[in-house]
Amino acid sequence: MSLGKNKDTCGISLPKSATFNLASNGNSKLINMAGGLRVNSGNWSLLKFGGDIMGANGATGRLNLEVHGDIVADNQKVGVKNIDTPYGNIGIIYNFDKGQLEGHLHTEKDMGSGTFMKADINMVMGNEGWYFLGAGEFEKTNPVTKGMAATIIGMYPMTEEIRNIFKQYSWVYQLRGELPPIFPNQIKGFYIEGKAEIPVPIIPQFDIDLGVVSGKLSATIGADMRVSMNFSDGLTLGIGQSVFANVTAGVGGSIGIACGGLEASVTADVSVDGQVSTSGNWFVDGSAMLILKGSAYWGWGVCDSDCDGTFCDSSSDSITKTLGIRVHMGSDAKKYELYIP
Repeated sequence: MSLGKNKDTCGISLPKSATFNLASNGNSKLINMAGGLRVNSGNWSLLKFGGDIMGANGATGRLNLEVHGDIVADNQKVGVKNIDTPYGNIGIIYNFDKGQLEGHLHTEKDMGSGTFMKADINMVMGNEGWYFLGAGEFEKTNPVTKGMAATIIGMYPMTEEIRNIFKQYSWVYQLRGELPPIFPNQIKGFYIEGKAEIPVPIIPQFDIDLGVVSGKLSATIGADMRVSMNFSDGLTLGIGQSVFANVTAGVGGSIGIACGGLEASVTADVSVDGQVSTSGNWFVDGSAMLILKGSAYWGWGVCDSDCDGTFCDSSSDSITKTLGIRVHMGSDAKKYELYIP
Protein backbone atom coordinates (compact mmCIF):
# COMPACT_ATOMS: atom_id res chain seq x y z
CA MET A 1 0.00 0.00 0.00
CA SER A 2 1.16 3.55 -0.64
CA LEU A 3 0.42 6.84 1.09
CA GLY A 4 -0.08 9.87 -1.13
CA LYS A 5 -0.40 13.52 -0.12
CA ASN A 6 -0.82 16.88 -1.81
CA LYS A 7 -1.89 20.34 -0.64
CA ASP A 8 -5.59 19.44 -0.87
CA THR A 9 -5.86 15.89 0.50
CA CYS A 10 -4.11 12.64 1.30
CA GLY A 11 -4.98 8.99 0.76
CA ILE A 12 -3.91 5.37 0.86
CA SER A 13 -3.95 3.34 -2.36
CA LEU A 14 -3.55 -0.32 -3.26
CA PRO A 15 -0.91 -1.16 -5.84
CA LYS A 16 -2.16 -2.94 -8.99
CA SER A 17 0.16 -5.86 -8.20
CA ALA A 18 -1.72 -6.55 -4.94
CA THR A 19 -3.86 -9.69 -4.65
CA PHE A 20 -6.59 -10.75 -2.22
CA ASN A 21 -6.86 -14.49 -1.56
CA LEU A 22 -10.40 -15.87 -1.45
CA ALA A 23 -9.04 -19.34 -0.59
CA SER A 24 -6.35 -20.30 1.90
CA ASN A 25 -4.33 -22.15 -0.76
CA GLY A 26 -4.30 -19.08 -3.01
CA ASN A 27 -6.05 -20.81 -5.91
CA SER A 28 -9.06 -18.44 -5.74
CA LYS A 29 -8.21 -14.76 -5.46
CA LEU A 30 -8.73 -11.21 -6.68
CA ILE A 31 -6.10 -9.84 -9.08
CA ASN A 32 -5.56 -6.48 -10.81
CA MET A 33 -6.54 -4.83 -7.53
CA ALA A 34 -7.54 -1.20 -7.23
CA GLY A 35 -8.89 0.87 -4.38
CA GLY A 36 -8.05 2.64 -1.16
CA LEU A 37 -9.33 5.43 1.05
CA ARG A 38 -8.69 9.13 1.33
CA VAL A 39 -9.42 12.16 3.47
CA ASN A 40 -12.42 14.26 2.49
CA SER A 41 -13.31 17.39 4.48
CA GLY A 42 -11.09 16.23 7.33
CA ASN A 43 -12.58 12.69 7.54
CA TRP A 44 -11.35 9.40 6.14
CA SER A 45 -13.65 7.83 3.55
CA LEU A 46 -14.74 4.20 3.60
CA LEU A 47 -12.26 1.61 2.34
CA LYS A 48 -13.18 0.60 -1.20
CA PHE A 49 -11.33 -2.04 -3.22
CA GLY A 50 -11.93 -4.53 -5.99
CA GLY A 51 -10.30 -6.94 -8.39
CA ASP A 52 -10.85 -9.54 -11.09
CA ILE A 53 -11.97 -12.97 -9.81
CA MET A 54 -9.42 -15.69 -10.65
CA GLY A 55 -9.62 -19.43 -9.93
CA ALA A 56 -13.14 -19.52 -8.42
CA ASN A 57 -15.03 -22.47 -9.89
CA GLY A 58 -17.81 -21.07 -12.07
CA ALA A 59 -17.40 -17.42 -10.97
CA THR A 60 -15.85 -14.74 -13.19
CA GLY A 61 -15.87 -10.97 -13.55
CA ARG A 62 -14.88 -8.18 -11.22
CA LEU A 63 -15.76 -8.09 -7.51
CA ASN A 64 -15.90 -4.68 -5.81
CA LEU A 65 -16.15 -4.33 -2.04
CA GLU A 66 -16.81 -1.40 0.27
CA VAL A 67 -16.13 -1.79 3.99
CA HIS A 68 -19.04 -0.64 6.19
CA GLY A 69 -19.79 -1.58 9.79
CA ASP A 70 -17.55 -3.19 12.40
CA ILE A 71 -14.36 -5.15 11.80
CA VAL A 72 -14.43 -8.62 13.45
CA ALA A 73 -11.55 -11.09 13.76
CA ASP A 74 -10.45 -14.24 15.55
CA ASN A 75 -8.00 -17.06 14.86
CA GLN A 76 -10.15 -18.56 12.09
CA LYS A 77 -12.16 -15.64 10.66
CA VAL A 78 -11.85 -11.97 9.80
CA GLY A 79 -14.55 -9.74 8.37
CA VAL A 80 -17.09 -7.00 8.89
CA LYS A 81 -20.55 -7.14 10.43
CA ASN A 82 -23.56 -4.85 10.98
CA ILE A 83 -23.37 -3.39 7.47
CA ASP A 84 -26.60 -1.39 7.37
CA THR A 85 -28.78 -1.71 4.25
CA PRO A 86 -32.47 -0.96 3.53
CA TYR A 87 -33.14 -4.72 3.80
CA GLY A 88 -31.25 -5.54 7.00
CA ASN A 89 -27.72 -5.90 8.33
CA ILE A 90 -25.12 -7.74 6.25
CA GLY A 91 -22.12 -9.58 7.67
CA ILE A 92 -19.13 -10.64 5.53
CA ILE A 93 -16.23 -12.74 6.83
CA TYR A 94 -13.23 -14.57 5.45
CA ASN A 95 -13.12 -18.07 6.94
CA PHE A 96 -9.46 -19.13 7.04
CA ASP A 97 -10.32 -22.63 8.27
CA LYS A 98 -12.54 -23.35 5.21
CA GLY A 99 -10.67 -21.02 2.86
CA GLN A 100 -13.74 -19.09 1.75
CA LEU A 101 -15.46 -15.73 1.79
CA GLU A 102 -18.88 -15.91 3.51
CA GLY A 103 -21.70 -13.37 3.57
CA HIS A 104 -25.08 -13.36 5.32
CA LEU A 105 -28.14 -11.08 5.28
CA HIS A 106 -31.21 -11.43 7.51
CA THR A 107 -34.26 -9.29 6.89
CA GLU A 108 -37.76 -8.95 8.33
CA LYS A 109 -39.95 -6.46 6.54
CA ASP A 110 -43.53 -5.26 6.47
CA MET A 111 -44.22 -4.96 2.75
CA GLY A 112 -47.51 -3.10 3.27
CA SER A 113 -51.06 -4.12 2.32
CA GLY A 114 -51.02 -6.76 5.07
CA THR A 115 -47.95 -8.62 3.76
CA PHE A 116 -45.05 -9.54 6.06
CA MET A 117 -41.84 -11.21 4.91
CA LYS A 118 -38.69 -12.55 6.57
CA ALA A 119 -35.74 -14.08 4.78
CA ASP A 120 -32.08 -15.08 4.98
CA ILE A 121 -29.53 -14.88 2.17
CA ASN A 122 -26.15 -16.61 2.29
CA MET A 123 -23.19 -16.27 -0.07
CA VAL A 124 -20.03 -18.43 -0.14
CA MET A 125 -16.99 -18.21 -2.44
CA GLY A 126 -13.78 -20.13 -1.89
CA ASN A 127 -11.65 -23.23 -2.41
CA GLU A 128 -14.53 -25.63 -3.11
CA GLY A 129 -16.59 -23.30 -5.29
CA TRP A 130 -19.37 -20.78 -4.70
CA TYR A 131 -23.11 -20.50 -4.11
CA PHE A 132 -25.92 -18.07 -3.32
CA LEU A 133 -28.71 -19.42 -1.10
CA GLY A 134 -31.91 -17.59 -0.22
CA ALA A 135 -34.73 -18.84 2.02
CA GLY A 136 -37.75 -17.16 3.53
CA GLU A 137 -41.44 -17.10 4.30
CA PHE A 138 -44.30 -14.66 3.88
CA GLU A 139 -47.80 -14.12 5.20
CA LYS A 140 -50.57 -12.05 3.62
CA THR A 141 -53.77 -11.11 5.42
CA ASN A 142 -56.06 -10.19 2.50
CA PRO A 143 -56.60 -12.65 1.01
CA VAL A 144 -55.10 -14.89 3.71
CA THR A 145 -52.07 -16.61 2.18
CA LYS A 146 -49.00 -18.25 3.71
CA GLY A 147 -45.93 -19.36 1.83
CA MET A 148 -42.28 -20.28 2.04
CA ALA A 149 -39.48 -20.87 -0.46
CA ALA A 150 -35.78 -21.65 -0.72
CA THR A 151 -33.41 -21.51 -3.68
CA ILE A 152 -29.72 -22.12 -4.33
CA ILE A 153 -27.49 -21.50 -7.33
CA GLY A 154 -23.81 -22.23 -7.66
CA MET A 155 -21.07 -24.86 -7.97
CA TYR A 156 -20.35 -26.36 -4.56
CA PRO A 157 -20.41 -29.73 -2.73
CA MET A 158 -23.67 -30.48 -0.91
CA THR A 159 -23.28 -29.99 2.85
CA GLU A 160 -25.44 -30.90 5.84
CA GLU A 161 -25.77 -27.19 6.62
CA ILE A 162 -27.38 -26.56 3.21
CA ARG A 163 -29.63 -29.60 3.60
CA ASN A 164 -30.83 -28.40 7.02
CA ILE A 165 -31.85 -25.03 5.57
CA PHE A 166 -33.92 -26.68 2.84
CA LYS A 167 -35.53 -29.02 5.38
CA GLN A 168 -36.98 -25.97 7.14
CA TYR A 169 -38.64 -24.74 3.92
CA SER A 170 -39.62 -28.00 2.22
CA TRP A 171 -43.25 -29.18 2.35
CA VAL A 172 -42.12 -32.64 1.20
CA TYR A 173 -39.70 -32.92 4.13
CA GLN A 174 -42.34 -31.73 6.60
CA LEU A 175 -44.76 -34.36 5.26
CA ARG A 176 -42.49 -37.38 4.72
CA GLY A 177 -39.30 -36.61 6.65
CA GLU A 178 -37.15 -36.64 3.51
CA LEU A 179 -36.21 -34.08 0.87
CA PRO A 180 -37.79 -34.35 -2.62
CA PRO A 181 -36.43 -36.99 -5.02
CA ILE A 182 -35.06 -34.30 -7.36
CA PHE A 183 -33.09 -32.56 -4.58
CA PRO A 184 -29.46 -32.50 -5.83
CA ASN A 185 -26.58 -34.43 -4.27
CA GLN A 186 -24.17 -31.77 -5.52
CA ILE A 187 -24.73 -28.12 -6.36
CA LYS A 188 -23.74 -27.57 -9.96
CA GLY A 189 -26.62 -25.49 -11.25
CA PHE A 190 -29.72 -24.41 -9.34
CA TYR A 191 -32.61 -25.76 -7.26
CA ILE A 192 -35.75 -23.99 -6.04
CA GLU A 193 -38.73 -25.12 -3.95
CA GLY A 194 -41.72 -23.04 -2.90
CA LYS A 195 -45.07 -23.59 -1.17
CA ALA A 196 -48.24 -21.52 -0.90
CA GLU A 197 -51.31 -22.28 1.26
CA ILE A 198 -54.73 -20.63 1.52
CA PRO A 199 -57.92 -21.29 3.57
CA VAL A 200 -60.81 -23.11 1.91
CA PRO A 201 -63.29 -20.25 1.26
CA ILE A 202 -66.50 -22.25 1.84
CA ILE A 203 -65.44 -23.56 5.27
CA PRO A 204 -65.54 -21.15 8.24
CA GLN A 205 -62.24 -20.78 10.11
CA PHE A 206 -62.15 -20.05 13.84
CA ASP A 207 -60.02 -20.44 16.95
CA ILE A 208 -61.71 -19.35 20.18
CA ASP A 209 -60.82 -19.76 23.84
CA LEU A 210 -63.34 -18.56 26.44
CA GLY A 211 -61.59 -20.14 29.41
CA VAL A 212 -64.26 -22.73 30.25
CA VAL A 213 -64.68 -23.78 26.60
CA SER A 214 -62.45 -23.62 23.54
CA GLY A 215 -62.71 -24.74 19.95
CA LYS A 216 -61.05 -24.42 16.57
CA LEU A 217 -61.60 -25.34 12.96
CA SER A 218 -59.29 -24.76 10.00
CA ALA A 219 -59.24 -26.06 6.45
CA THR A 220 -56.51 -25.17 3.96
CA ILE A 221 -55.42 -26.16 0.48
CA GLY A 222 -52.08 -25.55 -1.15
CA ALA A 223 -49.39 -26.56 -3.59
CA ASP A 224 -45.63 -27.02 -3.55
CA MET A 225 -43.46 -26.62 -6.67
CA ARG A 226 -39.82 -27.54 -7.17
CA VAL A 227 -37.46 -27.22 -10.15
CA SER A 228 -33.82 -28.23 -10.57
CA MET A 229 -31.13 -27.99 -13.22
CA ASN A 230 -27.76 -29.61 -12.59
CA PHE A 231 -24.59 -30.29 -14.58
CA SER A 232 -22.94 -32.90 -12.32
CA ASP A 233 -24.21 -35.82 -14.48
CA GLY A 234 -24.48 -34.26 -17.90
CA LEU A 235 -27.41 -31.86 -18.12
CA THR A 236 -30.02 -32.98 -15.58
CA LEU A 237 -33.48 -31.39 -15.42
CA GLY A 238 -36.02 -32.08 -12.69
CA ILE A 239 -39.51 -30.85 -11.82
CA GLY A 240 -41.97 -31.79 -9.09
CA GLN A 241 -45.32 -30.73 -7.68
CA SER A 242 -47.45 -31.53 -4.64
CA VAL A 243 -51.13 -30.67 -4.13
CA PHE A 244 -52.45 -30.97 -0.59
CA ALA A 245 -55.36 -30.26 1.74
CA ASN A 246 -55.48 -30.15 5.52
CA VAL A 247 -58.44 -30.04 7.94
CA THR A 248 -58.00 -29.61 11.71
CA ALA A 249 -60.76 -29.51 14.35
CA GLY A 250 -60.63 -29.42 18.13
CA VAL A 251 -62.75 -28.81 21.21
CA GLY A 252 -62.01 -28.50 24.90
CA GLY A 253 -63.86 -27.71 28.11
CA SER A 254 -63.49 -27.22 31.85
CA ILE A 255 -65.83 -27.48 34.83
CA GLY A 256 -63.30 -25.87 37.16
CA ILE A 257 -62.03 -29.02 38.90
CA ALA A 258 -61.69 -31.15 35.73
CA CYS A 259 -60.93 -30.57 32.08
CA GLY A 260 -60.60 -32.42 28.79
CA GLY A 261 -60.40 -32.00 25.05
CA LEU A 262 -59.99 -33.65 21.68
CA GLU A 263 -58.26 -32.67 18.43
CA ALA A 264 -58.19 -34.40 15.06
CA SER A 265 -56.65 -33.60 11.68
CA VAL A 266 -56.65 -35.05 8.19
CA THR A 267 -53.96 -34.30 5.60
CA ALA A 268 -54.20 -35.49 1.99
CA ASP A 269 -51.31 -35.11 -0.46
CA VAL A 270 -50.60 -36.11 -4.06
CA SER A 271 -47.01 -35.63 -5.28
CA VAL A 272 -45.17 -36.28 -8.54
CA ASP A 273 -41.46 -35.74 -9.29
CA GLY A 274 -39.58 -36.45 -12.50
CA GLN A 275 -35.97 -36.13 -13.61
CA VAL A 276 -34.11 -36.75 -16.88
CA SER A 277 -30.42 -36.47 -17.75
CA THR A 278 -28.43 -36.37 -20.99
CA SER A 279 -26.40 -39.25 -19.50
CA GLY A 280 -29.45 -41.49 -19.99
CA ASN A 281 -30.58 -41.62 -16.34
CA TRP A 282 -34.24 -40.82 -15.61
CA PHE A 283 -37.01 -41.47 -13.12
CA VAL A 284 -40.61 -40.66 -12.23
CA ASP A 285 -41.65 -40.81 -8.56
CA GLY A 286 -45.28 -40.42 -7.47
CA SER A 287 -47.17 -40.80 -4.22
CA ALA A 288 -50.63 -40.36 -2.71
CA MET A 289 -50.95 -40.14 1.06
CA LEU A 290 -53.66 -39.71 3.68
CA ILE A 291 -52.46 -38.89 7.20
CA LEU A 292 -54.87 -39.13 10.14
CA LYS A 293 -53.93 -37.65 13.50
CA GLY A 294 -55.84 -37.62 16.77
CA SER A 295 -55.01 -36.43 20.26
CA ALA A 296 -56.76 -36.13 23.61
CA TYR A 297 -55.95 -34.43 26.90
CA TRP A 298 -57.51 -34.50 30.35
CA GLY A 299 -56.77 -33.27 33.85
CA TRP A 300 -58.04 -32.28 37.23
CA GLY A 301 -57.42 -29.45 39.68
CA VAL A 302 -57.81 -25.76 38.92
CA CYS A 303 -57.85 -25.97 35.11
CA ASP A 304 -59.03 -24.02 32.08
CA SER A 305 -60.39 -25.59 28.87
CA ASP A 306 -56.85 -26.32 27.63
CA CYS A 307 -55.94 -28.04 30.92
CA ASP A 308 -53.52 -25.24 31.74
CA GLY A 309 -53.02 -23.80 35.19
CA THR A 310 -50.56 -23.79 38.06
CA PHE A 311 -52.64 -26.28 40.06
CA CYS A 312 -53.80 -28.42 37.11
CA ASP A 313 -52.52 -31.99 36.82
CA SER A 314 -52.94 -33.01 33.16
CA SER A 315 -52.07 -35.86 30.79
CA SER A 316 -52.36 -36.43 27.05
CA ASP A 317 -52.11 -39.09 24.36
CA SER A 318 -52.02 -39.09 20.55
CA ILE A 319 -52.10 -41.41 17.54
CA THR A 320 -51.07 -41.06 13.87
CA LYS A 321 -52.01 -43.33 10.97
CA THR A 322 -50.69 -43.04 7.40
CA LEU A 323 -52.31 -44.66 4.38
CA GLY A 324 -51.04 -44.39 0.84
CA ILE A 325 -48.90 -45.64 -1.99
CA ARG A 326 -45.61 -44.57 -3.54
CA VAL A 327 -44.42 -45.68 -6.98
CA HIS A 328 -40.93 -45.19 -8.47
CA MET A 329 -40.00 -46.02 -12.07
CA GLY A 330 -36.73 -45.17 -13.75
CA SER A 331 -33.40 -46.27 -15.20
CA ASP A 332 -32.24 -47.10 -11.64
CA ALA A 333 -35.16 -49.26 -10.43
CA LYS A 334 -38.89 -49.99 -10.45
CA LYS A 335 -40.55 -50.27 -7.07
CA TYR A 336 -43.61 -49.40 -5.05
CA GLU A 337 -44.42 -48.97 -1.37
CA LEU A 338 -47.77 -49.28 0.41
CA TYR A 339 -48.49 -47.27 3.55
CA ILE A 340 -51.00 -49.37 5.51
CA PRO A 341 -51.45 -49.32 9.31
